[in-house]
Amino acid sequence: MREECTKVYTVDLSGAGERESSALRALLHGLPSTLREELPRREEDALRTLCGRALVRHALKEWGVQNSPIVRGEHGKPVLKSGEAHFNLSHAKDMVVCAVSAFPVGVDVEPVLPRGFGRIANRAFFEEERARAQTLDGFYEIWTKKESALKYLGVGLGGLRRVNVGHGGVIFDGAPLPCRIETVKTGAPCPYFLSLCFETASFDMVPLPLSSLSLSLE
Repeated sequence: MREECTKVYTVDLSGAGERESSALRALLHGLPSTLREELPRREEDALRTLCGRALVRHALKEWGVQNSPIVRGEHGKPVLKSGEAHFNLSHAKDMVVCAVSAFPVGVDVEPVLPRGFGRIANRAFFEEERARAQTLDGFYEIWTKKESALKYLGVGLGGLRRVNVGHGGVIFDGAPLPCRIETVKTGAPCPYFLSLCFETASFDMVPLPLSSLSLSLE
């Protein structure tokens, strides 16, 4: 049954054809100034945001959601007003991801980029998390797991030291949560870590081309 599986839709913008990329840019440049001001100033960030909105519409339509307004939850997390499904969006560099579930869900995607991660780990990770973050891949696995858990909860990055994913489960403020986290490393030539925090028995990855999305102002 559908409620037993979380769907994770992904779009890799690096694989988009010229026609689709041009359509996305045309949509951006055709926006009224009031709508353009709501988007990030950098064109690349604005394009990812527009693609993210289109992916959310596509994912919710595939789930069977019809005309339910998206509102802000208690901590600012976007939610469906009807409550008929839960979704979460993440994008970074060329990757855009939307997860949809019958239960609360959080997703985070990050490109693996060379960086000095020790200082971040010392400040934001628990001891058992730092033990698993001794390499670049280990750091990004823990980081995306923590972010996905915070997004599952609807709590911002200020809660990094409140969530512990170093024991295999998810602990928040000392109490275990009814969810689990799965992490996938994907993408070439630039690899990404994608972590999903969810409650269902399974999840499906659904890669989509940009051409499958309806690029509009809806």
